[in-house]
Amino acid sequence: MKPGTRQRSKHRISLLNFDAMKSNALYCLTSLLWLAFLLACSSAHGQNLVPNHSFEHFTALPEQDGDFSKLKDWKNPSGDNRDTYLHGTPDFFHFSGKGKAQIPKTSMGVIYPEDGEGLAGIITYNGQDEDLRDFREYVSIRLLRPLEPGREYAVRFYLSNGIQDQYGQYGTDNIGVFFSSHPPQQIENQPINEQPQLETHEALYSTTWREVRFSYIPDRPYQYMTVGNFRSDAQTAIREMGHATFSGKYAYYFLDNFSVTEISPAEDFPSPPAPEEETDELLATSEPAAEPYPVVTEKEPATVAVPDPIIPDEKPKPVPPAPAVAPPTLEGRDEAGREITDTTKEETIIHKLLTKGTVRINIHFAADSFKLVGLHYPDLDSVYAFLKAFPDKKIEVGGHTNGLCDDEFCFELSRKRARAVAAYLTGKEGIFSDQVTTRGYGKTQNITTNATLAGRRKNQRVEIRVLDP
Repeated sequence: MKPGTRQRSKHRISLLNFDAMKSNALYCLTSLLWLAFLLACSSAHGQNLVPNHSFEHFTALPEQDGDFSKLKDWKNPSGDNRDTYLHGTPDFFHFSGKGKAQIPKTSMGVIYPEDGEGLAGIITYNGQDEDLRDFREYVSIRLLRPLEPGREYAVRFYLSNGIQDQYGQYGTDNIGVFFSSHPPQQIENQPINEQPQLETHEALYSTTWREVRFSYIPDRPYQYMTVGNFRSDAQTAIREMGHATFSGKYAYYFLDNFSVTEISPAEDFPSPPAPEEETDELLATSEPAAEPYPVVTEKEPATVAVPDPIIPDEKPKPVPPAPAVAPPTLEGRDEAGREITDTTKEETIIHKLLTKGTVRINIHFAADSFKLVGLHYPDLDSVYAFLKAFPDKKIEVGGHTNGLCDDEFCFELSRKRARAVAAYLTGKEGIFSDQVTTRGYGKTQNITTNATLAGRRKNQRVEIRVLDP
């Protein structure tokens, strides 16, 4: 071996090792950057773009109604002037507030937050006198980042009328969400002259929290969100639920827990397993997951994502004509096959309670849940109307489950479902607790098969029965 050969060989090996180390380090760094990118994308999809979404952050605690300016991030489009009659003055309430601004007994009703310790409130209709015609209040906020045009977002918030007596018990439709590139301005107390992209289309009234949900695809990079009634009194439907001790005729809503989150494309994340593919463990302990409730759709068709219709390969079979006379049902049709309105549906429920003594309420609970949601209230309000019209009548609220859970679990869950309905009814004006009793039947009275999802959902129900005097 020539002198120096071993040293050159060792040097060559060292260089090779150093190159391998550099390659491994570069690979690790690339992997970490890629992982950070994926995490950032995932976080962006699920991030709530509404800061201070449940009114928890403030510069000072509220001491009276109209102290909305003490909240961080949120703004009053009418300005910070507290002149109640000349300007819109949304409210800020808190558990640690003072006087009329303290939860639960606020100046505008008794209420507990849906989330956290604070909440807000606005007037959507004021019919006290001519001077206050078209009186409106709004809440507005700057989102954490602009919405991306073409992407789909879930817009959600909770509202409630609380338990009111002083200022009236009224509800309205047209509770709208307006997205804009700049903060809107309200002239004194008049409706903001803008067209909201999202609106409710029924006169809402609820003493408990009700979730309002929209699906929205923006056409511009909007960064401001404003909520309230953008329509005039003439364009607003009013729902009266009671009489006020005060002369004012108000529709007042408490607001809480706002969220605007991007909906991820279906191809980005794996779909959850189909409801029919339940494990033995799930079948042994609880009910299967129910299908999601439908969202409140947008009023403007251009902003709604509508899937293409599925066209079958074969020609559809002709639909046989409907019978000339069909008995009234709660499935949405009257004798002539026309859609049942809220008024006729209420009449049908009251008629069945009077003539048959029992009625099946169209309530579908989520799996293992006894929480009422907004879709349940219209039918329950019809039962409330029955109890209010016939105070001598007493009813039993019977809760039921599907047949897949064990006996003890089913009985307890059905009892909780019945109690949730009873609490809603007895929490309304003029209804006494002794008018409503509850009973949980578990899975002992299933009305159809549990082999299908549709069948199980029918079994997860509540029935109202008039008790014999």
